[in-house]
Amino acid sequence: MESAFRQLPSVARKLGVTVDQCRYWLSLLGITISHQGRVRIIHEDVVELLGKVAELVKTGTAPRNACMAVKREIGEADILPKDLSVTSAETLDINKQLEGIKKALLLIVEQNKKTQDEVGSLRQENQLLRLQLSPPMEPERKIIPWQLAAPGIDPLAGRSWLKRFWVELTKPERMRRN
Repeated sequence: MESAFRQLPSVARKLGVTVDQCRYWLSLLGITISHQGRVRIIHEDVVELLGKVAELVKTGTAPRNACMAVKREIGEADILPKDLSVTSAETLDINKQLEGIKKALLLIVEQNKKTQDEVGSLRQENQLLRLQLSPPMEPERKIIPWQLAAPGIDPLAGRSWLKRFWVELTKPERMRRN
């Protein structure tokens, strides 16, 4: 950690306030908090601003009003959120990488559009080929509803009851009329 940065918990202890109060005041001032690992860090210039806010709050001023007074005193241009941990060379490198990613995404979008157009034309061609290869449509068949057949002659008509019983036990298919 560079000497220009201070840990937020140590700054809060130095000012005699809680870490949550410091975070709230920083959000009111519009300042972003950087993280290094699991520790929140702030720039030394911001520590001075927090000290002024803490003095105003201890005198009885509301935190929102104290932050507004400090903002007016210093000016909006000095308080705008900045990530001071990134150098200008790193920023240029990140900007170049972002431009490269942007170009790659635009290229992917163009290729995707071309692929979608090609797939659409292939689908149309496939549909036309299926129509040509499919068998011709058969005319609709007229459906004839089922009709009860005329009853046939009873094969066991005129036989004795014993013969009927015997045929029923041994060969029931002879009992069919059709």
